[in-house]
Amino acid sequence: MTNDNNKIINDNHANNINHMNDLSWLLAMGVDECISDMPINQYETAAIKLNIATNSNVRINPTISKKQFVGMVDAVAASKKIANESNSLDELQQSINKFDGCGLKQTAGNTVFGGGLKNADIMIIGGVPDNDDDKSGQVFSGEAGKMLDLILSFIKINRGNAYFSNAIYWRPPGRRSPTNSEIAICQPLLLRQIGLVSPKILISIGRLPANILFNNSESIKKMRGKWQELLLVNKNIAVMAILDPVILPKTPMDKSLIWADILMINQRLQQLNIKLDC
Repeated sequence: MTNDNNKIINDNHANNINHMNDLSWLLAMGVDECISDMPINQYETAAIKLNIATNSNVRINPTISKKQFVGMVDAVAASKKIANESNSLDELQQSINKFDGCGLKQTAGNTVFGGGLKNADIMIIGGVPDNDDDKSGQVFSGEAGKMLDLILSFIKINRGNAYFSNAIYWRPPGRRSPTNSEIAICQPLLLRQIGLVSPKILISIGRLPANILFNNSESIKKMRGKWQELLLVNKNIAVMAILDPVILPKTPMDKSLIWADILMINQRLQQLNIKLDC
């Protein structure tokens, strides 16, 4: 009987280790909540907005634990504080490098802030860092960046006369999309970064940056091909969302759409008398 009891204890111990290994793998892949047997209305979960910290009438969704909710509210408040207290891009970058409020930082290789001409008339914003960016800590550093550089070169936009950044500063694990909480935490930092650059034209690469800036969920096909105005720090910034050039090898038929948007951007450059000499 003693041998049988020892076998049961050893089996349970081994199972516990296996379960812990499974949980560790799930956390590394970005799983941050349990899923019940009952369906969850994800649209309600996604309805958390940036003003939740000050709105006493906000209804907390029962699928979100109180601890998660409070943690996210604190992180958004800390993000806003950093944004409000940063008076230069260097200060903002230093503060973001020290900021631990976004869980994405725990699994990312590097914080990818941005780079280029700091007072540029043109700002280009991508979605999230890709694998190359995550390894190097530099924005648009891999093959996707080379493709973007080639497209922009036709209208003389480059790293020397424009500012480049991502909407999210850390690469999500497992190539997943950032959660609404992660977006809410990064949004004040992104808006402050845009305000410090103070561009006349902002180009959103793909839908995510435009979704974040305009608080919508529209597809890139609906947003592209038209100018939108972003009011920021008492300044109107012209925003154009374009298809991500990285998709061209898989969908070459979209080349004409990207080219049409590039021509519209070039026309606006001429209208605003923006000179791109370098």
